Amino acid sequence: MHRPRGGVMRVPMETGHVGPYEAILGDGFALLHPHVRRAHQAPLAAKGTVDVEHGRHRWAPLMIRLMKLPAAGRSQAVRLDVSAAGAELAWMRQIGASVLRTRQYATGLLLVERSGIGRVVFGLAVDHGALLYRQRSMSVAGVHLPAFISPRVSASVSPVASGWRVSVAVEWRARLLCRYAGISVPYENGDLASARASLRLDSGFGASNHGFPASILLMLAAGVFVSGVRDLVASARWASALTDPFRRYRPWFYAAAIYNLAWGIAVVAIPGTFMRIAGLHLTGAAPLVQVMGMMVGVYAYGYYLLAREPQRYCGLIWIALAGKTFGPIGFLYSAGTGTLPWSFGWVCVFNDLIWWPIFWAFAMRHATRPFSPETAPHI
Repeated sequence: MHRPRGGVMRVPMETGHVGPYEAILGDGFALLHPHVRRAHQAPLAAKGTVDVEHGRHRWAPLMIRLMKLPAAGRSQAVRLDVSAAGAELAWMRQIGASVLRTRQYATGLLLVERSGIGRVVFGLAVDHGALLYRQRSMSVAGVHLPAFISPRVSASVSPVASGWRVSVAVEWRARLLCRYAGISVPYENGDLASARASLRLDSGFGASNHGFPASILLMLAAGVFVSGVRDLVASARWASALTDPFRRYRPWFYAAAIYNLAWGIAVVAIPGTFMRIAGLHLTGAAPLVQVMGMMVGVYAYGYYLLAREPQRYCGLIWIALAGKTFGPIGFLYSAGTGTLPWSFGWVCVFNDLIWWPIFWAFAMRHATRPFSPETAPHI
């Protein structure tokens, strides 16, 4: 198996730029079967069929809809268009009624595929003329998603008699979401222009792109929520373990993660309802309320880390306490000057005040000195 080791084999695209696959694989690009090389060079228009299989676990249907993955079915029509855009490749794919448009480019020896504000980074390897993709990371708006939350994509492109075979698998939390495989062949030269025009006119490219960032954020929320509930239940069993010095705090941190996540999502999704409950009647305040919801929701991941590894991430408690201290101070000032109604104080009670005793107890006992692996207790 050949893995990228640097060097560039100059294979120009239609704009004269070196394509990302040539740039990443270097001399290894020549080790690919000619049909596989053709599948990764612009310009290209191809057609074929694929069989699509969906996972059977309870989350699969929702995740498939959020990620705009193709519907299940055998022998679904595939149409593909690849064009050069500077040093990038612009991909247009249609599987049945599902359409996706992405851009690919090289960064060092890795391939980045982007759709909107979403980025997936792949490592490439050549194996007996086939090209293998292995996901390295996924990010949204530059924020890296932890591996235990991020969907995982793996793929391979291998040669067949008249074209190439593509196999793609998408998993989430080690469970299958969607898998599809099939054979594609390039259009004949005489049909290239009409095929590319047909792709653009018929498929409505771009309709599926807008779901990617929202779907990843929802998966982030679902992952933290599911993991938090699971570990909150497990922490109850740990409570009797005398060897765990943090048994008193873990359930509170898990509860804080779940509470912040649920509260943040609710406020972002239905700001009007929250404003009525809190007694806010300020015109045009909904966007500010949603920003507040997003800020509260972001804290959920920090609480999750505190619950999982309290000693390692103990310093995060001071960030939490800063928010839970300055929040009530800001409320008192705003209510005293008439900017906010006093009824808004109930928000501070549940968001801030009820967490003070346990958070301050943890901070004063475990977070007054920097973390040291040598002195950390074994838990």
